[in-house]
Order: sequence, then C-alpha cells, then structure tokens
Amino acid sequence: MTLLDGVRLGAQRPRWEKLPVDVVSTAGAEAVGLAASAGLILDDWQSWWLNQALSERADGDWCARENVLITGRQSGKNGVLAALELFYLFVITTSWSFTRRTNYRRQSTTFTFCCR
Repeated sequence: MTLLDGVRLGAQRPRWEKLPVDVVSTAGAEAVGLAASAGLILDDWQSWWLNQALSERADGDWCARENVLITGRQSGKNGVLAALELFYLFVITTSWSFTRRTNYRRQSTTFTFCCR
C-alpha cells in the first residue's frame, strides 16, 4: 500500500474472510478510539479487522473466541496488536493470549488472538 497525494493504493479489505453471522454490536470503534488517544492512528484495514475481531452477540459474549490475522511482512500487524493490547489492558478484564507463527519461506506472519 502506498500513499500518494492522499490516495490509498491497493486493497484495503482482505481477499478472504469468514465473519460471524450473529453480530449485534462491536467494541472495535472503542478500541480504535483508545488507540488514537494514545497516538496510534490505524489504517482503514486495521480498524476494519478490530471491528470484526471485537464483534459481540446478543448475549454480550464475543462472536468469535479466536481471531486470526494473516498478512505479509511490513504491513502493520504490530499496530493492530498494539491497539488490541491497549484495549484489553484498559477496558476488558477477560483473560486473553496471542500466538505468533512466522513462515519465512512465504514471508508472512500469522497472529492468533484468543479470549477466554
């Protein structure tokens, strides 16, 4: 992705996605706002991923207990994780964990985010 004269080039949404169907709300906007107040301005795709990852069902539970983010190198994964960690440190009291898997041959990293 390149920024030329304020115009973003490249895809801002994933080619593949599997999203929950029972979404009634999301805490993604709150996580993006918290990150912005800490000085971390997220790209459009990063905000979109947080909205999907932090979606909630009608009973107040998370729609997905496990979220996966797979992107190439130097694409902004750490920014998403920093925003998510800020959100969980200061807003959510649930226990959570991150798993990182790096495939050097394909030059990609997979992050798995789990909440319990």
